[in-house]
Amino acid sequence: MNHLWQDYRFLTREMAAFIARQELDMFYELQNQRIQLQEMIDEQGDYSFLRTAEGREMVTEVNGADALISTQLRGSMNRLQQQRQVRNAYHVAYTGPVGGRSDFSG
Repeated sequence: MNHLWQDYRFLTREMAAFIARQELDMFYELQNQRIQLQEMIDEQGDYSFLRTAEGREMVTEVNGADALISTQLRGSMNRLQQQRQVRNAYHVAYTGPVGGRSDFSG
């Protein structure tokens, strides 16, 4: 069981690294792997490792990394939303041809 928790810690660290580099595709892939790993842990139902000193240390580390990931993910989502708003503003403002007049029929 301990190896599953070590894998969980590893995936969490990797998720934090990839979100920090704004590599969202890899971040989401690792997140899916961690969800699957959590399901395996839940199926086994043995959480005794978490009551050990090493387990409590791991939980503290993972919780801290999760908080950092959450903050960085919110920042990424805010940047994407801002980029979308700017793109939409340009789209609305410049629907005609560049330089003005579009009716040259006379």
